[in-house]
Amino acid sequence: EEEVKGAWVAEGEEALQAAHEKARAKAGEEEEGLKRGHKYSAQQAAVEARKLTAKLKKQEAEARAKEEAEAAAFAERVKEIIERKERQPAVSVAEQNRELMRRRREISSSIDTDISDEEAGRKIRELQRISAQERAATAALLATENQEQRESLGQVSSKVRTSNAQFEEKLLQRRGESEARSARGRHGSPYDSPEPLDGKSVDELISAMHDMYYRPWRDQSEKFKERLRAREILQEMDRKFSKRPIKTSTFSRPLAGGSGGVNMGGVNRGGGGSTGGSRSGRASISGSEVAARRG
Repeated sequence: EEEVKGAWVAEGEEALQAAHEKARAKAGEEEEGLKRGHKYSAQQAAVEARKLTAKLKKQEAEARAKEEAEAAAFAERVKEIIERKERQPAVSVAEQNRELMRRRREISSSIDTDISDEEAGRKIRELQRISAQERAATAALLATENQEQRESLGQVSSKVRTSNAQFEEKLLQRRGESEARSARGRHGSPYDSPEPLDGKSVDELISAMHDMYYRPWRDQSEKFKERLRAREILQEMDRKFSKRPIKTSTFSRPLAGGSGGVNMGGVNRGGGGSTGGSRSGRASISGSEVAARRG
């Protein structure tokens, strides 16, 4: 029984070992396949990248050649126009433009709905030819008569470049000073920060906080000064344009009033007056009058 059990266990172990060997072999084959696939993918990607780079370079070269050809053709046309202008000095470019504009207006006004398609096409082609001549004449004008403007523009651009260089130099100088202050701050100064906060140094932050807290007061003070100035201007205008001077005293002259009441028979009758007086005077009845009325 023990021999049978031992043989059975040995057979099981051999079968298990064979299964492990088979699984390892299959895993190795799959790994080799993956390696070959990755290698092929990398090679394919490199080939595609080289193809795309070559295509882009070719397109760029073609575009550059086309631009150079167009520029050369335009320069040749301008040269021909300049030579033709030199051969015909009596007709200026401005006169040519005026003549072309007059001809354009004539053709545009002559185009009507009643003309035939052939006639309309001919006039449209003539308009296109006139437009091309106008563009050529304008190019010649720009090429021949704007030399002074180009020179002045070059001077201005050189001045701008010089000022930009000076500004950059000052900026670098201030940056160096800021870095030097930061370096001093590492040795104990509380107002120079070694690391800028939000891209700003401590000095800039303190200045910003000062503006934030004191600017409203300063603006309010400026507004108050403006109101005072406006008040002074209004008073000056009143003094200048009023017919009589402004009374500054608290007491003023009273207006003329009406006559007072008349005491008649113990009854104070209110008197009617003129300007400012009492028109409906109230009557006050004395004690004797009250006794007489009661009987």
